[in-house]
Amino acid sequence: MSQLILSTQNLKKKYSGTLAVAELSLEIRQGEVWGLLGPNGSGKTTTLSMLLGVTRPTSGDFSWFGHGRADFLRKRIGALLERPRFYPWMSGRENLKLTASIKGVPFSEIKPAIQKVGLDPFLKKKVGQYSLGMKQRLGIAACLLGEPDVLVLDEPTNGMDPQGIADIRKLILEEKAKGRTIILASHILDEVEKVCSHVLMLKLGQVMSSGSLSEVMGASSWFYLSAVSNNELAAVLNKHPQLQSLKIEGEFVKAQFSQDLGGEEVNRFCFDHQVCLKSLTLRSTTLEENFLKKLKETGGGQ
Repeated sequence: MSQLILSTQNLKKKYSGTLAVAELSLEIRQGEVWGLLGPNGSGKTTTLSMLLGVTRPTSGDFSWFGHGRADFLRKRIGALLERPRFYPWMSGRENLKLTASIKGVPFSEIKPAIQKVGLDPFLKKKVGQYSLGMKQRLGIAACLLGEPDVLVLDEPTNGMDPQGIADIRKLILEEKAKGRTIILASHILDEVEKVCSHVLMLKLGQVMSSGSLSEVMGASSWFYLSAVSNNELAAVLNKHPQLQSLKIEGEFVKAQFSQDLGGEEVNRFCFDHQVCLKSLTLRSTTLEENFLKKLKETGGGQ
């Protein structure tokens, strides 16, 4: 089993009596990419702030690399929390040199970092002239200095255009391929689904769901089928031992099975029960659909 990178035990945070995070317990291992999901006020940033030592938990505990919260561990973590803070009167390069000096990292690491985030043409410009997306890129470059074991990124694509989002997705996948552990909070669920191996869904500080992407998604594929008689088709499908859910929607029967089945298997089952299909389409449920469903089940968006 891979190395345990982060462990939290009943982590809890209250602000003036308001519960921001409620007894969060999880384990993150080397090479995993975790996406923290939730509406505004769900506790994503508060959770990251506690893990990075920016704010103290009300109760509970956590440990990095099995060694607690010691300051020396911070060098193994590259973090971008909320909006990156740089000196606006200094250029991007000057800011990264300052960051490298603070981290004790050689300046030779700056060029590879800026190339990864695509900031080469803008490093001589003052950061005060940067767009929000450019500042985010600079913040991610700063995180990469020192080749940390873990990246913690709070809304890393905030303010970026589609090309910027694609660039950061590529970077995250490249770092993932190297075995780096990544924890990111994001509102862009489609991007989370593309890069993350695990997700943590939060609402008002409470965990709605947590685990590997496949565990959280569960049976995530639906078949849309039709026959001469959809009522007869539904009756036949109800006999399938792996049927998990079924409903008639307009001209189609929507069926979900507990295990992944191929269209050929479903078609054969119907044919063997004297029902000939007119149409059969397989559609996968997205992480966004799954997330919104869980929000609805727990009582809305906030």
